[in-house]
Amino acid sequence: MLYFVTEPETENNYFGTYHAALRSEFNKRSIPYREIALVGSPYTLARILSTVRSRPHDTWLMSYAHNPKIEYIAQKPGRKFAHAHGLEASLFEPATLEGYALNEARAFAHYDAVFVNTNWARDLVMVRYPDLNTEVVVSGFPFDPRALEDFLHVPKTEDLIVLNQRFALDKLHVLEVYLAEKFISEGYQVIHLLPRKSFDHIQGERESRVLFRQGKLRGLKFVINDTKAEYYENLARAQILITTPVADTLSVGTLEAAALGVIPIAPDWGPFPEYLRPDNLYPPYNVAKIMERVARPPGCRVDWQQFMPEKVVDTYLETMGVS
Repeated sequence: MLYFVTEPETENNYFGTYHAALRSEFNKRSIPYREIALVGSPYTLARILSTVRSRPHDTWLMSYAHNPKIEYIAQKPGRKFAHAHGLEASLFEPATLEGYALNEARAFAHYDAVFVNTNWARDLVMVRYPDLNTEVVVSGFPFDPRALEDFLHVPKTEDLIVLNQRFALDKLHVLEVYLAEKFISEGYQVIHLLPRKSFDHIQGERESRVLFRQGKLRGLKFVINDTKAEYYENLARAQILITTPVADTLSVGTLEAAALGVIPIAPDWGPFPEYLRPDNLYPPYNVAKIMERVARPPGCRVDWQQFMPEKVVDTYLETMGVS
């Protein structure tokens, strides 16, 4: 039996996309599994787990490797696997979860293997934890661009640039505001897309709140999206996406943009060179090169094969020994 341990899903988080892709692939392949949702208190989880009579040859798959509730699940018989979507080992943006102080090495040590999105992510883990006995496997993130085809009919707005990363220090929001002012002075429209929850977070954080006001004074428009469909429609209108973070282990937002025909411009650092062409990349923090890329936009071709759900699940099943 495969026990699939899932995280809470919300309208705007990526777990909904991730879980749906895995459920679909498991069902298509007629793989028997039981889903266990990580909701509620540790007491609730303990009660749920008390009904699970796993055996040594069973398999556990955690959808988020860092969740400290692995401490409970580790006590159950069976091999343990998980996906690490972000990393505490990241050079600039340590992973966080619901306010927990994570111990990444301790969490990873509970697993037979940990899946990561990119080779960049694997390298970060191997350098930070050279004594880790857990296998670290590059699986990619299950993302099918065909799922966004319904939004390809949205007409493009001429000279519209979009920014869609979280508006926070680790995402270089200072650089965003500076870039926005320069592009607006050259006749571009620049918008930042964000869910309402992120907007509320900005209002409660002094640094981001001050920079938010400065961005608006310089002409940067903030567009709040209450649903994922609304976000996709607004993103699809753009001609170009500029992503500034150098801490991501993937950037699902970049994949979403490219799937909608928006030309991605990203740093030539971290995971981006693994799936974007050199013409779409710029040296981190290099404003002149960013402006050059926007002035002469490249195409938006992406190596989608590594992210197709069937390929990701192939890697999962082969590593876990499940058929």
